[in-house]
Amino acid sequence: MAYDSRSLKAIAFLGFFINLFNLLPASPLDGGRIAAALHPAMWFLGVAGLVALVVYRPNPILILILLVSASEIWHRWQLRRLPQAQAYYRVAPRRRLGLGLVYFGLAAALVFGMHATHVPHSF
Repeated sequence: MAYDSRSLKAIAFLGFFINLFNLLPASPLDGGRIAAALHPAMWFLGVAGLVALVVYRPNPILILILLVSASEIWHRWQLRRLPQAQAYYRVAPRRRLGLGLVYFGLAAALVFGMHATHVPHSF
């Protein structure tokens, strides 16, 4: 913004968008890891978000991520009752709250960054 460059703003917007997409709570994405710490059922929200993106903007990469995510989440959901899985997903409530605040705070900061660097196109 200091250089008032539309190109740099567009690149920053793209970086914020990619990071925000990566926070979707779907297993192969980074958001899937934090979703496991918050509550494994959040994975289904991530899959629903990916389905919405695929319906809204069909894309082979999104479809591939959706298929991998759905398969991985189904597998993990089936194994969630095993003692090893329960120990893996056990997080203290205080830490869970902290992780949730950081996760949603980061998402909000990325949305704010996208809003601040949005460059309207006219084509």
